Amino acid sequence: MAIQGRRAGGRREALFYERKLMKINHNLSAVISNTELRKNEFSVEKSIEKLSSGIAINHSKDNPVGMAISNMMKTQIKGLNRASENAQNTSSLLNTAEGALSEIHSLVQRMRELAVQAGNDTNTETDREALAQEMEAMRKEIDRISRDTEFNGVGLLDGTLDERMTPSKSTNSAAGIPQPDLDRIYASDAVEAGTYKMKVDWVNGEANLSDFTYNGQQLYDVTFKSEGNHAYIQRPDGFQMDFLINRDLGAGTNITLEISNMGRLQAQVGADENQIELLRIPKIDSEMLYLDDISFKSSEDTDKALDKMDKAIDKISSFRSHIGAMTNRIDYTVSYLDENAENMESSVSTIADTDMAEEMTEYTTQNVLVQSATAMLAQANDAPEQLLSLLQ
Repeated sequence: MAIQGRRAGGRREALFYERKLMKINHNLSAVISNTELRKNEFSVEKSIEKLSSGIAINHSKDNPVGMAISNMMKTQIKGLNRASENAQNTSSLLNTAEGALSEIHSLVQRMRELAVQAGNDTNTETDREALAQEMEAMRKEIDRISRDTEFNGVGLLDGTLDERMTPSKSTNSAAGIPQPDLDRIYASDAVEAGTYKMKVDWVNGEANLSDFTYNGQQLYDVTFKSEGNHAYIQRPDGFQMDFLINRDLGAGTNITLEISNMGRLQAQVGADENQIELLRIPKIDSEMLYLDDISFKSSEDTDKALDKMDKAIDKISSFRSHIGAMTNRIDYTVSYLDENAENMESSVSTIADTDMAEEMTEYTTQNVLVQSATAMLAQANDAPEQLLSLLQ
């Protein structure tokens, strides 16, 4: 009985090994172990790449949608950074213009002091001539500052960055050259680009304007004022023009003035198209300030000089205020662009950067699985040798 039992047990063991190891050409255990090993090694390689680069999306296959979004954001970030630099350069340009205006302001104030001094009758004719010479030197310095103030080769106070204002030409010079109807034209920021028309008449040598239209539409609430041929046009909304009218124009002459935004400084302050700011710096020199014809010969001349200088100081103060407001606006734009770029960088980091702690955990897990699969593959490769027991 014992012998029969041993024989039965041997047959069952042989049958077990036969079923398990009957196939030697196809070691399925080794194939399965090898497949899992390759998968785990691939996962380890990916983890190593992410940990070493710090980037979660190294190839488009890692996260196609995430890569598309992050690349678009990176493009936007570069545009925002460049726009911020543009805005900072624009702010520097405006600061340069404001500094030059500050010097002109000081010069005009000195000229006014001279005018006040010249108004005293204790001055001799020689004294007045000396004051007039200093006055002329101040005027020339104003024109030099206007002509020579530049930023990166661009003139700032010579009208280069102002709107283009083109008046009609109704008369000719003695040489037959057409003469503009208006000169020394100034327009405030509230004056929009377009076509302006008006009719001029003369009353005792004073210009009288009427029928003022903009792009064919009558403008109301308009106030006209003139001093000889120097005309002023104002509206309650900040609209303001002033200019000299050609004295050769006949009564009832219709004048046309075309104003365009060409010439304004275009500041690209955004990362995309059409994200621009149009800024303007009016021409500032002795002519535009009406300081080119100053005389101290009489008390009446001195009074007129003081009136012109007061108006010039008011105009310069207005220009400086205008430039200061633009500078503040640009500075706020720089802050906005920098903050926007910072927030977008954070978004890109969330999408594209590696979470080192999480990835290290994944690497450790996959590394253990690689070692386990390697051990199982070794055992699977040793299994066919057990077939030799069937031959004994």
